[in-house]
Amino acid sequence: MQRHHKHFYLLLRGRLHSWITRCTRGSRLSDLVLAIPDLFYLMCRMLADPRVSAADKLRFAGGISYFMWPADLIPDVMFPFGFLDDMVICATILDKFISHAPKEVVLDNWPGSQDVLTLIRRLLGLAQVVSRIRQSGKRRGKGKTAPAN
Repeated sequence: MQRHHKHFYLLLRGRLHSWITRCTRGSRLSDLVLAIPDLFYLMCRMLADPRVSAADKLRFAGGISYFMWPADLIPDVMFPFGFLDDMVICATILDKFISHAPKEVVLDNWPGSQDVLTLIRRLLGLAQVVSRIRQSGKRRGKGKTAPAN
């Protein structure tokens, strides 16, 4: 892992651990939050794995860049919720990889204590729920006209 990736990982892990200790002890959210730095670390390790194709490495590099970029879809300054979109992007990249490559590659590189395959499915499910909520909100708003002035 490159030095700036490792620094980002350690900084993120420390901030998340502090936040969980203060705010979410024992909640279902704490499992997701604790997985954030592990997902980042996994993507870094996938870059170094010789079993990963160049095209997949490019996707992982894009995911790492998205993780490190503070001004993404949900800004990371909205800590820790700003990392949820990063997690969904990561889960999507990993799901695509697993669809055509041995899942053992992911399992061999996973640093976390959770079941990474279950975590990926959980994140993708969460993304689908959020998408459905947004879509239903758009449909409910359709056909309404603005009040006249």
